[in-house]
Amino acid sequence: MLLALPFGLLPWWLNYTAFLSLSFAGLMAACCLWRRRGEQRALFLAGIIACPATAFTLGAGQNSFMSAGLVTAGIWFMRRRPKLAGLLLGLLAFKPQLALLVPVALAAAGAWTAMAAAATTVAALLLTSLVIPGLPLWRGWLHLFLSNDPAFHHWVEAGREFGDSVFTCLQLAGVPPAWANAGQLAAILLAAACVWRAFRARLPDATRLAVLLGAMVLAAPHVGDYDALLLGIAAMLTLTEARPLRRTDIILATAIWVSTAFQPPFIFHAAIVTPLIIAAFIITRTTHNAHERRGAPPLDPVTRERAAQDGA
Repeated sequence: MLLALPFGLLPWWLNYTAFLSLSFAGLMAACCLWRRRGEQRALFLAGIIACPATAFTLGAGQNSFMSAGLVTAGIWFMRRRPKLAGLLLGLLAFKPQLALLVPVALAAAGAWTAMAAAATTVAALLLTSLVIPGLPLWRGWLHLFLSNDPAFHHWVEAGREFGDSVFTCLQLAGVPPAWANAGQLAAILLAAACVWRAFRARLPDATRLAVLLGAMVLAAPHVGDYDALLLGIAAMLTLTEARPLRRTDIILATAIWVSTAFQPPFIFHAAIVTPLIIAAFIITRTTHNAHERRGAPPLDPVTRERAAQDGA
């Protein structure tokens, strides 16, 4: 609410246009950090623009450009400008279901300055929200959340049933709610393990980001078609790598890029396999260049910077 207030002061058409234009420009700027060569950058940006999830974001007037831009830029600056990285990643608290694994990534990377900056940003947002829009909004939300109001809890359950999460897919496959929740928890644990391993290993920074983006979607308790933009970015980070790709990497990256076209699962039940594809993607990306983790010397800072820029 706090971040949306400035746009709420505008007429609807200007509100919609301004928010999507600014957030899209921010996402493109963040993506340009990861691909600095001409043809490589052009292909990378074109793939994100053409991603089906981009169309869903525009059609729904959603905030996916903003959330994707924050995490994409935040991970880029994690080592280079950790305080700025923490500020960007802390702002992702506006969509906490997507931010579940950000602390895992920062802790695994030992990026404690960025972690502290992110925590400070979240605390500052919370404190500010006590003044603008103020305590009444918080009291109203807590009253609803802690009450036994059946209408409110029905709305919460409806939101979970009409997303693209692991819980939703299992429910649509006929799995009882308790087991669907267990499946969602298992997805969170698997995603967290992949992120931890990726950020602890000597993997290229672009590969780490691709794992994190895929894991964020897999772990989210509620996720929509528009949030699959994170998958589109992860796919293009993979497909535009400078080094040769394994056939498995190409197939899985292409599959997650196009997955939104087969969502939501309550319309196309074949989409129930989407979480499995995402899981396979992040696992294979985590095991990327396993020989580098078996004793290869770490890259010097200059080489690491060049490799990160090239997406190698």
